[in-house]
Amino acid sequence: MSRILFGCVPYWGHMNPTIAVAQQLIKMGHTVAYACHPDMKEGLDKAGIPAIDKYAFGNLFAVTSKLTHDKRAARKEGKKWKSELEQDTTNFISLIREWQPDVCVMDVIFMPGIIAAEACNIPLAISCPYPFIQLPSKDLLPNGFGFASYQKRPGFLSGLILLLAGLFTRVVTGPINDVRVKAGLAPTYRPFGDVGDLHFTYTTAAFDFERSDLPRQVYYLGPSVSKELAGADVDFPWEWLDGRPLIYCTMGTIHSKPAVFKKIIAASRNAPWQIVLAVTRQIDTALFEEVPENVLIRNFVPQSTLLRKASLVICAANGNTTNESLLLGLPLLMLPQVSDHFDAAQRAVEAGVALRIDPPALTVAKARRAIERLLNEPGFREQALALSLDFKKCNAPLAAAGLLEKLAQLKRPLLRPVQVSPTLYSKDLDQVLALLN
Repeated sequence: MSRILFGCVPYWGHMNPTIAVAQQLIKMGHTVAYACHPDMKEGLDKAGIPAIDKYAFGNLFAVTSKLTHDKRAARKEGKKWKSELEQDTTNFISLIREWQPDVCVMDVIFMPGIIAAEACNIPLAISCPYPFIQLPSKDLLPNGFGFASYQKRPGFLSGLILLLAGLFTRVVTGPINDVRVKAGLAPTYRPFGDVGDLHFTYTTAAFDFERSDLPRQVYYLGPSVSKELAGADVDFPWEWLDGRPLIYCTMGTIHSKPAVFKKIIAASRNAPWQIVLAVTRQIDTALFEEVPENVLIRNFVPQSTLLRKASLVICAANGNTTNESLLLGLPLLMLPQVSDHFDAAQRAVEAGVALRIDPPALTVAKARRAIERLLNEPGFREQALALSLDFKKCNAPLAAAGLLEKLAQLKRPLLRPVQVSPTLYSKDLDQVLALLN
Protein backbone atom coordinates (compact mmCIF):
# COMPACT_ATOMS: atom_id res chain seq x y z
CA MET A 1 0.00 0.00 0.00
CA SER A 2 1.10 3.56 -0.72
CA ARG A 3 1.27 6.89 1.09
CA ILE A 4 -0.62 9.61 -0.78
CA LEU A 5 -0.30 13.27 0.26
CA PHE A 6 -2.90 15.77 -0.97
CA GLY A 7 -2.45 19.55 -1.00
CA CYS A 8 -4.89 22.29 -1.97
CA VAL A 9 -5.72 25.96 -1.67
CA PRO A 10 -8.47 26.59 0.93
CA TYR A 11 -11.31 26.87 -1.57
CA TRP A 12 -14.12 24.32 -1.35
CA GLY A 13 -14.52 24.38 -5.10
CA HIS A 14 -10.96 23.14 -5.49
CA MET A 15 -11.02 20.66 -2.62
CA ASN A 16 -14.43 19.04 -3.12
CA PRO A 17 -13.58 16.87 -6.15
CA THR A 18 -10.54 15.44 -4.36
CA ILE A 19 -12.47 14.41 -1.26
CA ALA A 20 -14.15 11.47 -2.99
CA VAL A 21 -10.79 10.50 -4.51
CA ALA A 22 -9.09 10.51 -1.10
CA GLN A 23 -11.95 8.49 0.39
CA GLN A 24 -11.62 5.91 -2.39
CA LEU A 25 -7.89 5.57 -1.74
CA ILE A 26 -8.52 5.06 1.98
CA LYS A 27 -11.16 2.43 1.14
CA MET A 28 -8.54 0.63 -0.98
CA GLY A 29 -6.16 0.50 1.98
CA HIS A 30 -3.78 3.36 1.20
CA THR A 31 -2.54 5.87 3.77
CA VAL A 32 -3.80 9.35 2.95
CA ALA A 33 -3.22 12.77 4.48
CA TYR A 34 -4.40 16.22 3.41
CA ALA A 35 -2.37 19.43 3.76
CA CYS A 36 -4.36 22.64 3.61
CA HIS A 37 -5.55 25.52 5.78
CA PRO A 38 -7.18 24.91 9.21
CA ASP A 39 -10.43 26.42 7.87
CA MET A 40 -10.90 23.24 5.82
CA LYS A 41 -10.28 20.77 8.65
CA GLU A 42 -13.94 20.45 9.64
CA GLY A 43 -14.84 19.28 6.15
CA LEU A 44 -11.92 16.84 6.07
CA ASP A 45 -12.85 15.46 9.48
CA LYS A 46 -16.42 14.98 8.32
CA ALA A 47 -15.16 13.09 5.28
CA GLY A 48 -12.89 10.90 7.40
CA ILE A 49 -9.70 12.22 5.79
CA PRO A 50 -6.72 12.90 8.11
CA ALA A 51 -5.60 16.54 8.01
CA ILE A 52 -2.03 17.71 8.57
CA ASP A 53 -2.12 19.81 11.75
CA LYS A 54 1.52 20.88 11.98
CA TYR A 55 1.44 23.33 9.07
CA ALA A 56 -1.17 25.82 7.84
CA PHE A 57 -1.00 26.34 4.09
CA GLY A 58 -2.69 28.96 1.95
CA ASN A 59 -3.45 31.52 4.64
CA LEU A 60 -3.53 34.31 2.06
CA PHE A 61 -6.24 32.51 0.08
CA ALA A 62 -8.24 31.94 3.27
CA VAL A 63 -8.00 35.57 4.38
CA THR A 64 -8.72 37.21 1.02
CA SER A 65 -11.69 34.92 0.35
CA LYS A 66 -13.31 36.44 3.43
CA LEU A 67 -12.61 39.96 2.18
CA THR A 68 -14.43 39.72 -1.14
CA HIS A 69 -16.48 42.82 -0.28
CA ASP A 70 -13.51 44.80 1.09
CA LYS A 71 -11.23 45.24 -1.92
CA ARG A 72 -8.84 47.59 -0.14
CA ALA A 73 -8.17 45.09 2.64
CA ALA A 74 -7.89 42.27 0.11
CA ARG A 75 -5.28 44.18 -1.90
CA LYS A 76 -3.32 44.90 1.27
CA GLU A 77 -3.27 41.22 2.17
CA GLY A 78 -2.42 40.30 -1.41
CA LYS A 79 0.93 42.07 -1.14
CA LYS A 80 2.07 39.31 1.21
CA TRP A 81 1.73 36.55 -1.36
CA LYS A 82 5.40 36.20 -2.33
CA SER A 83 6.66 35.89 1.24
CA GLU A 84 3.87 33.43 2.01
CA LEU A 85 4.69 31.39 -1.09
CA GLU A 86 8.32 31.16 0.03
CA GLN A 87 7.38 30.10 3.55
CA ASP A 88 4.69 27.64 2.44
CA THR A 89 7.09 26.04 -0.04
CA THR A 90 9.76 25.65 2.64
CA ASN A 91 7.19 24.14 4.99
CA PHE A 92 5.86 21.78 2.34
CA ILE A 93 9.36 20.52 1.57
CA SER A 94 9.75 19.84 5.31
CA LEU A 95 6.38 18.07 5.36
CA ILE A 96 7.36 15.82 2.45
CA ARG A 97 10.61 14.88 4.17
CA GLU A 98 8.73 14.12 7.39
CA TRP A 99 5.72 12.30 5.92
CA GLN A 100 7.58 10.49 3.10
CA PRO A 101 4.77 10.23 0.53
CA ASP A 102 4.95 7.90 -2.46
CA VAL A 103 2.82 10.33 -4.50
CA CYS A 104 1.74 13.95 -4.09
CA VAL A 105 -1.66 15.07 -5.41
CA MET A 106 -1.68 18.85 -5.73
CA ASP A 107 -4.35 21.30 -6.79
CA VAL A 108 -3.46 23.03 -10.04
CA ILE A 109 -2.90 26.43 -8.36
CA PHE A 110 -1.34 25.16 -5.12
CA MET A 111 2.19 26.24 -6.01
CA PRO A 112 3.92 25.38 -2.69
CA GLY A 113 2.96 21.73 -3.07
CA ILE A 114 3.79 21.57 -6.78
CA ILE A 115 7.22 23.15 -6.27
CA ALA A 116 7.96 21.05 -3.18
CA ALA A 117 7.02 17.75 -4.84
CA GLU A 118 9.22 18.55 -7.82
CA ALA A 119 12.10 19.67 -5.59
CA CYS A 120 11.88 16.45 -3.56
CA ASN A 121 11.55 14.31 -6.70
CA ILE A 122 8.20 12.84 -5.60
CA PRO A 123 5.81 11.62 -8.33
CA LEU A 124 3.33 14.45 -8.87
CA ALA A 125 -0.33 14.29 -9.84
CA ILE A 126 -2.12 17.55 -10.56
CA SER A 127 -5.83 17.88 -9.86
CA CYS A 128 -7.61 20.43 -12.08
CA PRO A 129 -10.94 21.45 -10.48
CA TYR A 130 -12.11 23.46 -13.48
CA PRO A 131 -14.54 21.76 -15.89
CA PHE A 132 -11.91 21.93 -18.64
CA ILE A 133 -8.15 21.56 -19.04
CA GLN A 134 -6.32 24.80 -18.19
CA LEU A 135 -3.09 23.82 -19.94
CA PRO A 136 -2.12 26.22 -22.75
CA SER A 137 -2.63 24.97 -26.31
CA LYS A 138 -1.39 26.15 -29.69
CA ASP A 139 -4.87 25.42 -31.04
CA LEU A 140 -6.69 27.80 -28.68
CA LEU A 141 -6.46 31.40 -27.63
CA PRO A 142 -5.28 31.89 -24.02
CA ASN A 143 -7.50 30.76 -21.17
CA GLY A 144 -9.12 33.25 -18.85
CA PHE A 145 -11.11 35.31 -21.32
CA GLY A 146 -13.86 33.02 -22.56
CA PHE A 147 -12.75 32.94 -26.18
CA ALA A 148 -14.73 30.69 -28.52
CA SER A 149 -13.05 27.53 -29.77
CA TYR A 150 -13.37 28.70 -33.36
CA GLN A 151 -11.80 32.11 -32.67
CA LYS A 152 -8.16 31.89 -33.73
CA ARG A 153 -7.18 35.56 -33.51
CA PRO A 154 -8.21 38.16 -30.94
CA GLY A 155 -9.90 41.38 -32.00
CA PHE A 156 -8.31 44.75 -31.31
CA LEU A 157 -9.78 45.16 -27.83
CA SER A 158 -9.14 41.53 -26.92
CA GLY A 159 -5.57 41.86 -28.17
CA LEU A 160 -5.05 44.88 -25.94
CA ILE A 161 -6.46 42.98 -22.96
CA LEU A 162 -4.14 40.06 -23.70
CA LEU A 163 -1.18 42.43 -23.83
CA LEU A 164 -2.05 43.91 -20.44
CA ALA A 165 -2.68 40.43 -19.03
CA GLY A 166 0.77 39.40 -20.24
CA LEU A 167 2.33 42.26 -18.30
CA PHE A 168 0.46 41.20 -15.17
CA THR A 169 1.50 37.59 -15.71
CA ARG A 170 5.14 38.63 -15.53
CA VAL A 171 4.48 40.13 -12.10
CA VAL A 172 3.31 36.71 -10.92
CA THR A 173 5.66 34.50 -12.92
CA GLY A 174 8.86 36.20 -11.73
CA PRO A 175 8.37 35.61 -7.99
CA ILE A 176 7.19 32.03 -8.55
CA ASN A 177 10.31 31.30 -10.57
CA ASP A 178 12.41 32.94 -7.83
CA VAL A 179 10.96 30.44 -5.36
CA ARG A 180 11.61 27.61 -7.80
CA VAL A 181 15.26 28.61 -8.07
CA LYS A 182 15.60 28.77 -4.27
CA ALA A 183 14.21 25.22 -4.19
CA GLY A 184 16.88 24.08 -6.65
CA LEU A 185 14.65 24.03 -9.74
CA ALA A 186 14.85 25.70 -13.12
CA PRO A 187 12.83 28.94 -13.55
CA THR A 188 10.43 27.31 -16.02
CA TYR A 189 7.05 28.24 -14.52
CA ARG A 190 4.33 29.53 -16.81
CA PRO A 191 0.69 29.99 -15.73
CA PHE A 192 -1.21 26.71 -15.67
CA GLY A 193 1.68 25.06 -17.51
CA ASP A 194 2.43 22.37 -14.92
CA VAL A 195 1.53 18.96 -16.35
CA GLY A 196 3.08 16.77 -13.68
CA ASP A 197 3.47 13.00 -14.02
CA LEU A 198 -0.33 12.72 -14.06
CA HIS A 199 -2.90 15.43 -14.73
CA PHE A 200 -6.63 14.95 -14.40
CA THR A 201 -9.81 16.99 -14.52
CA TYR A 202 -13.37 16.19 -13.52
CA THR A 203 -15.27 16.31 -16.78
CA THR A 204 -15.13 14.47 -20.11
CA ALA A 205 -13.61 15.45 -23.43
CA ALA A 206 -17.17 15.94 -24.72
CA PHE A 207 -17.38 19.17 -22.70
CA ASP A 208 -13.91 20.54 -23.44
CA PHE A 209 -12.51 22.08 -26.61
CA GLU A 210 -10.54 19.81 -28.91
CA ARG A 211 -6.79 20.29 -29.16
CA SER A 212 -4.07 18.46 -31.06
CA ASP A 213 -1.38 19.00 -28.42
CA LEU A 214 -3.04 17.53 -25.31
CA PRO A 215 -0.22 16.06 -23.18
CA ARG A 216 -0.40 12.30 -22.76
CA GLN A 217 -0.35 12.65 -18.96
CA VAL A 218 -3.84 14.22 -19.14
CA TYR A 219 -6.96 12.21 -18.32
CA TYR A 220 -10.60 13.31 -18.20
CA LEU A 221 -12.28 11.41 -15.36
CA GLY A 222 -15.86 12.72 -15.29
CA PRO A 223 -17.41 14.55 -12.32
CA SER A 224 -16.28 13.79 -8.77
CA VAL A 225 -19.06 14.88 -6.42
CA SER A 226 -18.42 14.82 -2.70
CA LYS A 227 -21.25 14.26 -0.25
CA GLU A 228 -19.41 16.53 2.20
CA LEU A 229 -20.19 19.76 0.35
CA ALA A 230 -20.49 22.91 2.45
CA GLY A 231 -24.11 23.24 3.49
CA ALA A 232 -24.98 19.62 2.71
CA ASP A 233 -26.60 19.04 6.09
CA VAL A 234 -28.28 22.41 6.69
CA ASP A 235 -32.01 22.66 7.25
CA PHE A 236 -34.23 23.56 4.32
CA PRO A 237 -37.99 24.34 4.17
CA TRP A 238 -38.92 21.65 1.67
CA GLU A 239 -42.61 22.42 2.17
CA TRP A 240 -41.99 25.79 0.44
CA LEU A 241 -41.66 24.03 -2.91
CA ASP A 242 -45.09 23.93 -4.56
CA GLY A 243 -44.57 22.19 -7.88
CA ARG A 244 -43.72 25.16 -10.07
CA PRO A 245 -40.45 24.83 -12.05
CA LEU A 246 -37.58 25.27 -9.61
CA ILE A 247 -34.48 27.33 -10.36
CA TYR A 248 -31.39 27.13 -8.18
CA CYS A 249 -28.99 30.10 -8.14
CA THR A 250 -25.51 30.15 -6.60
CA MET A 251 -22.45 32.22 -7.43
CA GLY A 252 -20.03 30.24 -5.29
CA THR A 253 -18.34 31.05 -2.01
CA ILE A 254 -15.95 33.73 -3.22
CA HIS A 255 -17.68 35.60 -6.03
CA SER A 256 -21.18 36.10 -4.64
CA LYS A 257 -22.28 39.72 -5.12
CA PRO A 258 -25.53 41.25 -3.84
CA ALA A 259 -25.99 43.24 -7.08
CA VAL A 260 -26.09 40.06 -9.17
CA PHE A 261 -28.59 38.39 -6.87
CA LYS A 262 -30.80 41.49 -6.85
CA LYS A 263 -31.05 41.40 -10.65
CA ILE A 264 -31.99 37.72 -10.59
CA ILE A 265 -34.63 38.43 -7.94
CA ALA A 266 -36.07 41.26 -10.03
CA ALA A 267 -36.08 39.03 -13.11
CA SER A 268 -38.12 36.46 -11.16
CA ARG A 269 -40.78 38.84 -9.86
CA ASN A 270 -44.26 37.61 -10.92
CA ALA A 271 -42.64 34.79 -12.90
CA PRO A 272 -44.14 31.30 -13.21
CA TRP A 273 -41.25 29.64 -11.39
CA GLN A 274 -39.77 29.37 -7.92
CA ILE A 275 -36.14 30.24 -7.33
CA VAL A 276 -33.79 29.47 -4.44
CA LEU A 277 -30.72 31.68 -4.04
CA ALA A 278 -27.76 30.46 -1.96
CA VAL A 279 -25.83 33.65 -1.12
CA THR A 280 -23.21 32.16 1.29
CA ARG A 281 -22.37 33.40 4.75
CA GLN A 282 -20.52 36.41 3.27
CA ILE A 283 -23.84 38.14 2.51
CA ASP A 284 -26.52 39.07 5.04
CA THR A 285 -29.91 37.93 3.74
CA ALA A 286 -31.41 41.07 5.32
CA LEU A 287 -29.87 43.06 2.45
CA PHE A 288 -32.66 41.83 0.19
CA GLU A 289 -35.91 43.70 0.78
CA GLU A 290 -39.40 43.13 -0.63
CA VAL A 291 -38.56 39.62 -1.77
CA PRO A 292 -41.27 38.15 -4.06
CA GLU A 293 -43.26 35.15 -2.85
CA ASN A 294 -41.60 32.86 -5.41
CA VAL A 295 -38.05 33.69 -4.22
CA LEU A 296 -36.29 32.03 -1.28
CA ILE A 297 -32.95 33.37 -0.05
CA ARG A 298 -30.66 31.30 2.17
CA ASN A 299 -27.00 31.50 3.14
CA PHE A 300 -26.47 27.81 2.45
CA VAL A 301 -28.64 25.03 1.09
CA PRO A 302 -28.30 21.25 0.72
CA GLN A 303 -27.18 21.71 -2.87
CA SER A 304 -26.97 18.10 -4.04
CA THR A 305 -30.48 17.32 -2.82
CA LEU A 306 -31.96 20.57 -4.12
CA LEU A 307 -30.47 20.09 -7.58
CA ARG A 308 -32.41 16.86 -7.97
CA LYS A 309 -35.61 18.90 -7.77
CA ALA A 310 -34.45 21.72 -10.06
CA SER A 311 -35.27 22.47 -13.69
CA LEU A 312 -32.52 25.05 -14.24
CA VAL A 313 -29.36 26.27 -12.53
CA ILE A 314 -27.95 29.81 -12.50
CA CYS A 315 -24.29 29.93 -11.53
CA ALA A 316 -20.95 31.64 -12.10
CA ALA A 317 -19.67 28.66 -14.14
CA ASN A 318 -17.64 27.39 -11.19
CA GLY A 319 -16.52 23.79 -11.47
CA ASN A 320 -18.50 22.02 -8.76
CA THR A 321 -21.91 23.46 -9.59
CA THR A 322 -21.36 23.17 -13.34
CA ASN A 323 -20.34 19.52 -13.17
CA GLU A 324 -22.98 18.51 -10.65
CA SER A 325 -25.74 20.24 -12.64
CA LEU A 326 -24.69 18.66 -15.93
CA LEU A 327 -24.39 15.27 -14.27
CA LEU A 328 -28.13 15.63 -13.58
CA GLY A 329 -28.88 16.87 -17.10
CA LEU A 330 -29.77 20.43 -16.03
CA PRO A 331 -29.38 23.41 -18.40
CA LEU A 332 -27.46 26.41 -17.10
CA LEU A 333 -27.55 30.18 -17.13
CA MET A 334 -23.90 31.15 -16.75
CA LEU A 335 -22.99 34.50 -15.16
CA PRO A 336 -19.17 34.29 -15.17
CA GLN A 337 -17.28 36.54 -12.77
CA VAL A 338 -13.57 35.72 -13.15
CA SER A 339 -11.16 34.16 -15.61
CA ASP A 340 -11.87 30.42 -15.51
CA HIS A 341 -15.61 31.12 -15.28
CA PHE A 342 -15.58 32.72 -18.73
CA ASP A 343 -13.84 29.70 -20.24
CA ALA A 344 -16.22 27.21 -18.64
CA ALA A 345 -19.24 29.29 -19.66
CA GLN A 346 -18.11 29.39 -23.29
CA ARG A 347 -17.64 25.63 -23.32
CA ALA A 348 -21.16 25.21 -21.94
CA VAL A 349 -22.56 27.52 -24.61
CA GLU A 350 -20.80 25.64 -27.40
CA ALA A 351 -22.01 22.34 -25.93
CA GLY A 352 -25.57 23.66 -26.28
CA VAL A 353 -26.36 23.34 -22.57
CA ALA A 354 -26.21 26.98 -21.46
CA LEU A 355 -26.63 30.66 -22.13
CA ARG A 356 -23.94 33.11 -21.02
CA ILE A 357 -24.31 36.69 -19.79
CA ASP A 358 -21.07 38.47 -18.85
CA PRO A 359 -21.08 40.99 -15.95
CA PRO A 360 -21.31 44.24 -17.97
CA ALA A 361 -24.20 42.85 -20.02
CA LEU A 362 -26.31 41.53 -17.14
CA THR A 363 -29.66 43.31 -16.88
CA VAL A 364 -32.97 42.28 -15.39
CA ALA A 365 -34.54 42.01 -18.83
CA LYS A 366 -31.72 39.88 -20.25
CA ALA A 367 -31.77 37.58 -17.25
CA ARG A 368 -35.54 37.11 -17.56
CA ARG A 369 -35.35 36.33 -21.29
CA ALA A 370 -32.50 33.88 -20.75
CA ILE A 371 -34.37 32.04 -18.01
CA GLU A 372 -37.49 31.80 -20.16
CA ARG A 373 -35.50 30.41 -23.08
CA LEU A 374 -33.72 27.83 -20.96
CA LEU A 375 -36.97 26.64 -19.40
CA ASN A 376 -39.04 26.62 -22.58
CA GLU A 377 -36.68 25.61 -25.40
CA PRO A 378 -36.16 21.81 -25.16
CA GLY A 379 -32.82 21.79 -26.97
CA PHE A 380 -30.90 22.97 -23.91
CA ARG A 381 -32.28 20.18 -21.72
CA GLU A 382 -31.76 17.59 -24.46
CA GLN A 383 -28.10 18.51 -24.85
CA ALA A 384 -27.62 18.57 -21.07
CA LEU A 385 -29.13 15.09 -20.80
CA ALA A 386 -26.82 13.83 -23.56
CA LEU A 387 -23.82 15.20 -21.69
CA SER A 388 -25.16 13.67 -18.48
CA LEU A 389 -25.17 10.24 -20.11
CA ASP A 390 -21.53 10.73 -21.09
CA PHE A 391 -20.60 11.81 -17.55
CA LYS A 392 -22.36 8.80 -16.03
CA LYS A 393 -20.12 6.43 -17.98
CA CYS A 394 -17.27 7.56 -15.70
CA ASN A 395 -16.33 6.88 -12.09
CA ALA A 396 -13.89 9.67 -11.25
CA PRO A 397 -12.94 8.59 -7.70
CA LEU A 398 -12.21 5.02 -8.78
CA ALA A 399 -10.34 6.10 -11.93
CA ALA A 400 -8.23 8.66 -10.07
CA ALA A 401 -7.40 6.15 -7.34
CA GLY A 402 -6.39 3.56 -9.93
CA LEU A 403 -4.14 6.03 -11.72
CA LEU A 404 -2.57 7.18 -8.45
CA GLU A 405 -1.88 3.57 -7.48
CA LYS A 406 -0.18 3.07 -10.82
CA LEU A 407 1.85 6.28 -10.40
CA ALA A 408 3.03 5.14 -6.96
CA GLN A 409 4.03 1.79 -8.46
CA LEU A 410 5.80 2.99 -11.61
CA LYS A 411 7.17 6.33 -10.36
CA ARG A 412 7.23 7.79 -13.85
CA PRO A 413 4.87 9.89 -16.00
CA LEU A 414 1.67 8.00 -16.87
CA LEU A 415 1.66 8.56 -20.61
CA ARG A 416 -1.57 7.50 -22.29
CA PRO A 417 -0.98 4.97 -25.06
CA VAL A 418 -1.72 6.63 -28.40
CA GLN A 419 -4.75 4.41 -28.95
CA VAL A 420 -6.33 5.41 -25.62
CA SER A 421 -8.95 8.17 -25.44
CA PRO A 422 -8.23 10.98 -22.96
CA THR A 423 -11.61 10.32 -21.31
CA LEU A 424 -11.28 7.39 -18.94
CA TYR A 425 -14.64 5.59 -18.96
CA SER A 426 -15.42 2.96 -16.33
CA LYS A 427 -15.60 0.12 -18.85
CA ASP A 428 -12.06 0.88 -20.04
CA LEU A 429 -10.39 1.47 -16.67
CA ASP A 430 -8.83 -1.96 -16.10
CA GLN A 431 -7.60 -2.18 -19.68
CA VAL A 432 -6.02 1.28 -19.60
CA LEU A 433 -4.31 0.61 -16.26
CA ALA A 434 -2.91 -2.63 -17.67
CA LEU A 435 -1.57 -0.83 -20.74
CA LEU A 436 0.30 1.62 -18.50
CA ASN A 437 2.59 -1.11 -17.13
